[in-house]
Amino acid sequence: MMEAFLLRPNSSICDKARQMCFAIGLVDQATLSLALAETALYSNDYTGDMHSGREDSTALKHYNLSLRFTSQKIQTSNSVPSDEILVTVIGLANYDMSIGRVERYSTHLAGLETLVRGRGGVERLRSSYLLLSLIWSDVIGSLSLDRPPRFAAPSHLWTQHEPPTVTHTLGKTLNTLRNLSPVLSDLCSVLLSLTRVAKASLHWEESTFLYCETILHSSYFLLLVPRHIPSEGPEGHSSRISLIHQAVRLAALRFLVTAAEHSHHTLGAIQYRKPQLSHLLADYEISWDGLEELRVWVLVMAAVTEGTHDRSWMTERIAITIERLDLNWTELKGTLRQLAWVDSFESQFSKLEEAMKSQKGIARVDSIPRN
Repeated sequence: MMEAFLLRPNSSICDKARQMCFAIGLVDQATLSLALAETALYSNDYTGDMHSGREDSTALKHYNLSLRFTSQKIQTSNSVPSDEILVTVIGLANYDMSIGRVERYSTHLAGLETLVRGRGGVERLRSSYLLLSLIWSDVIGSLSLDRPPRFAAPSHLWTQHEPPTVTHTLGKTLNTLRNLSPVLSDLCSVLLSLTRVAKASLHWEESTFLYCETILHSSYFLLLVPRHIPSEGPEGHSSRISLIHQAVRLAALRFLVTAAEHSHHTLGAIQYRKPQLSHLLADYEISWDGLEELRVWVLVMAAVTEGTHDRSWMTERIAITIERLDLNWTELKGTLRQLAWVDSFESQFSKLEEAMKSQKGIARVDSIPRN
């Protein structure tokens, strides 16, 4: 079982964290129990990709044992928590997020705040893999719950040596956003950071560490961007700006959390996530004049990452925008790639294409009311 835990290609716990858990688990009962709990998730309906997200009695038994042993170690340890304790609690948090147990996950993160504070903060953690595992667990949960991270980003995460790639479509979109309102300037930085993630995703199997760091950098920036919640009231310029800001922010959030989930196979976060973006697009009429490419990107993000609650409504809006831009399906994908795209979206994008082809009356988009 431990060999399967260590060597499994797809897991909610990254390979470096599993290596640490394996090494510590040789002498630590809490970490060994965690490894057995995570392995038990794969015992039922395992297809070679990811577990079903269901916790059976065996997994829960080992999980509870890990909790008990960890609690005992914390109570008997000195004032400075050990790496072993931190690794185990991070693993417990990742385990819970992978099966959608968000309350348990949040409890572990609150505990980690106290433990890391006892170590002098994240900058005092000497192991780069321990630090990355901690920050990754925090950011994945923060993206899924749409809340600021609990831990401050290590200073090196803010150093990005790779310049963003600005395509013609992206450049035009950025200029339009800047001209619309200074409020939208932070979205320009968000979109630029997504291009770095898209570029790093092309080589993520060769350099998972770099890909994760790129996602973390972009995620920290996005999660600290102010929320502009649309208010009820008459339509106007300020309302339009707030709606565009919120729609693009949520689309970027979905982009990042989906890219992260597919690289570390955390299905629980996907199951927990609510279709905020789809609801926003359905509940409000947003004027996207001059931002049609951005509009179709936002619509597609909602469709491929949220399994939208009303797919026919979404496909109609996508069809309208495609026609306005005079694009075919292949050209649409090219436009999406010019903004930000990762291959993790491909399977859902293919399903979206099938849905649009099969939807009756999709060719008669002129009859559809245009927002």
